[in-house]
Amino acid sequence: MIDIPPQVVLREREARPQAPRTYQALRSRIVLGDLAPLTKLKIADLAEELEVSPGAVREALSQLTTDGLVEARDQRGFRVAPISLSDLDDLTETRVQIEKLALGQAIDQGDVAWEDGVRQALAAMAARAHLPRDLQGAELHAQFHAALVAGCGSATLIRIRSDLYDHAERYRFFALNRAPAPRPVADEHAAIAAAAIARDKAKALKTAAAHIRLTTQMVRVALQHAGDTLDA
Repeated sequence: MIDIPPQVVLREREARPQAPRTYQALRSRIVLGDLAPLTKLKIADLAEELEVSPGAVREALSQLTTDGLVEARDQRGFRVAPISLSDLDDLTETRVQIEKLALGQAIDQGDVAWEDGVRQALAAMAARAHLPRDLQGAELHAQFHAALVAGCGSATLIRIRSDLYDHAERYRFFALNRAPAPRPVADEHAAIAAAAIARDKAKALKTAAAHIRLTTQMVRVALQHAGDTLDA
């Protein structure tokens, strides 16, 4: 039997309840662009800033590495994962296919409660569309897109879609934080919701795919202006 030093056991016990909120805090900061691509993530500094134990930060970073949002570099610690045009293109096309599959199933299987959920999520997002971009706005945006597919009947499909959405949001906020451009996104969201609730599957899928690809075009411009400094 291996004897584990008491201080190690204590650190592990302290880290457990702190790790989930540390993970969520760091994930949000990466997705929203507060932690830019390639940013070095120093465990001691993050622990002090977030007022948690180094073990909680280490556990959170390990999970974020599994998620593909952080890179663990041999003997050099952690850094925010890079972004690139090639990854953006791959992500976009994969996301389009998954979104269309999930939305299509939701339109086929969704009940009245699903329709109400889409309406409520759209209204909540529209109610604060005039306010500055922040975490709450990002959450309402995420909730709307999640509501669209909530009736698909597949927890696995919803989980995969959610992961792809978070990766896509990192690119979207990268562009918004650098060169925000006027765009009638409220009209786009309303059009997707209206087609979905009307059970017009062909129109809903076409509109949703176009919405995603328009965002990709905006991100592409921002990435091209940034050059080759984000995928080193």
